Amino acid sequence: MNDRAFEHYDEHYRRLTAYRRSKVLTVPELARDRAPRWLHRLPKDAHILDYGCADGYMLWVLHTLGYHNLVGADISESVLRHARTRLAGTSVELRDITSDSLDDCAGRFDAIIMHQVLEHIPREETVPTLTRLYELSKPGGLISVAVPNAASLLGEFNFAVDFTHKVSFTEYSLEQVLELSGFERAEIVFHRPKLFASFRNPLRMGKRFLNRVRYSLNSGLHYAMYILRDERLMPRCFESNLELVAFRPE
Repeated sequence: MNDRAFEHYDEHYRRLTAYRRSKVLTVPELARDRAPRWLHRLPKDAHILDYGCADGYMLWVLHTLGYHNLVGADISESVLRHARTRLAGTSVELRDITSDSLDDCAGRFDAIIMHQVLEHIPREETVPTLTRLYELSKPGGLISVAVPNAASLLGEFNFAVDFTHKVSFTEYSLEQVLELSGFERAEIVFHRPKLFASFRNPLRMGKRFLNRVRYSLNSGLHYAMYILRDERLMPRCFESNLELVAFRPE
């Protein structure tokens, strides 16, 4: 059943990511709102792998921002067709995820992106998959893993929204599997709305301010809930999605 679900994954994926097609963003807006928060750590000639690249949106963002040593891989041929269309005319490499499709890339990547992928992988394959990505990383290279956050009030909804999800994570279990795979120094990436002042567009500035207020209220509500339940292990991240960045030792 899972093979069939991934073969026909494109329509479901497009429904989940329809918000990305709702407006056209300028290059500065892409850098501010869509690029990874840690991207400033990498030079423009960095080698980057998007493992589970889906329709190639993140690869397109990175290419637009001046990164050209890019490789994308996905298990679903249906979404890779959309990625090939989106990235036509670029130097981005696209590959199927198979047992040997990345064997020529050992120690190649300065950064590996694995967003909204790990939760699809069966539990017994989690550490072997991350270990494989460890071997593809350069010494000192980083991996960014994003998953639905089980510590969020909406964690169950975000996990159940996709039939192909297998394993849920908190920041603690995600750090655990990264360490078991050889990575170290895991850092939480917080996605607080960025504030900016614009006299040319006060409406957008106002929306940014309201988003920051919403973010603060959400954090306060979660914090109060964990206090009321007398939880001894307090999460640090209450966002609906959890992103950790970890590093291969040099």
